[in-house]
Amino acid sequence: VMKAQGSGCILSTASVAGLTTVHDTSHIYNTAKAAVIQLTKSVAAELGAFGIRVNCLCPGWTATQIFAGGLDIPSQARAMVPEVMAPVIAEMQPIARAGQVQDIANAAAWLASEEASFVTGHAMVVDGGLLSGRGAKEKGKQREAFVQALSSIADQP
Repeated sequence: VMKAQGSGCILSTASVAGLTTVHDTSHIYNTAKAAVIQLTKSVAAELGAFGIRVNCLCPGWTATQIFAGGLDIPSQARAMVPEVMAPVIAEMQPIARAGQVQDIANAAAWLASEEASFVTGHAMVVDGGLLSGRGAKEKGKQREAFVQALSSIADQP
């Protein structure tokens, strides 16, 4: 359809973990996200001639229930995860607040818009400055801080 109309936009979702090591033990996750970024660039190179733009979003720490995935948090307590994680995330990046789903949606809307008609093959970082280097010395403490914050709700009935 996109080739026939001579235009289109494909957006994929990767992560800042595809650009740098976020947790030293997340080898599979980091590798998978790096693969999404490289696939995005490769497909962008192939489809650009047809007027099709291909980009990906690389969110940083965003206050969602994704953090509950690796822990034994009861389903009824999962709704509390964003609220519990927000202050922990805020401490880890220059823009001192947790990323919100709307931040990612705004970036996606811009990449899909005509205003971004000359942008392709791009991995757009939406991370509150996480990758800027602040807190890099504390990287090893991130996982510990996350687990500690989430453990407070793991015991919820």
